[in-house]
Amino acid sequence: MRVSRDMSRFPDWPRLMTADEAAAYLSISANTLRTHVPIAPVRIGGCVRYDRKKLDEYADGDASSGESATWADELFG
Repeated sequence: MRVSRDMSRFPDWPRLMTADEAAAYLSISANTLRTHVPIAPVRIGGCVRYDRKKLDEYADGDASSGESATWADELFG
């Protein structure tokens, strides 16, 4: 499934997203999401979903985790 780069289609992103949707949400590829983003997906039956709140915490650099690097620093150095 290809996710449109037209973000106007998703004014309110769903709480649980497919890998393609989560990657589009972070503006990265699905491959980069799977290989470099340290967020375990949620499994619901046979479906694999990424939690938007965890993606937001990761993108914000989650100050409570004690890490000062942001997701962009981790991915792109």
